[in-house]
Amino acid sequence: MGKTIRELLLMTGATLVIAAAVFFFLIPSHAAVSSVSGLAIVLSNVVPLSVAGITMVLNIVLLIAGFLLCGHEFGFKTVYTSILLPLFIGFFEILLPNNGSISGDALLDVACYIFTVSIGLSVLGTYLNGMVLDYFIFGQNRKRRVCIISKEKEQQICNWILYTLKSGATIYQAKGAYDGTVRNEIITIVDKNEYQKLMQYMMKEDPAAFITVYNVSDMRYIPKTKTKIPYRDSLS
Repeated sequence: MGKTIRELLLMTGATLVIAAAVFFFLIPSHAAVSSVSGLAIVLSNVVPLSVAGITMVLNIVLLIAGFLLCGHEFGFKTVYTSILLPLFIGFFEILLPNNGSISGDALLDVACYIFTVSIGLSVLGTYLNGMVLDYFIFGQNRKRRVCIISKEKEQQICNWILYTLKSGATIYQAKGAYDGTVRNEIITIVDKNEYQKLMQYMMKEDPAAFITVYNVSDMRYIPKTKTKIPYRDSLS
């Protein structure tokens, strides 16, 4: 919890620095520097919204695209900073409605903007870029290892994984340390879509099952095909 709070405070401060750079240097000079905020400044000439409002709309559109491409791994922190930036800009617009150029020179404003925003981007951009690169470089083969212990529906769950989900499974014996009870643990490795289907099935059929989930960055195997699976016959 402490680490999360520190990260949020760091991201909030970095976002505030970027918002201040946009409001005090970029907007007064009307410079369309390559960024969402720069595009918002251009669109503010033809769209009846403030720069903060346009930035919010553009960020929401980009967030939706991000979730469609990356799934929920896109992350809360990305949403947090994307929404916080236009909110900070909007706060500055309300606080200083008649804000003008500090230096009186557009070129100097742009130089100050680049210098100021780079402070925030060495903090914020490094984290976000690292997260996105990590997803696209290492996350394409990411799967989940799901371990299930069910008291009453072990056979039913295993058959569902094998014949409905069309995934593989391995069974280990697990002994409880508290009472010494021996139960079978079903282990299966699934992708994102299969994981969602499996969790929905488990919530419906056996919500009391003990389930643990681990991230698997990659896996190597040779698919096997069998006309008959002994485990299903043994459960019949």
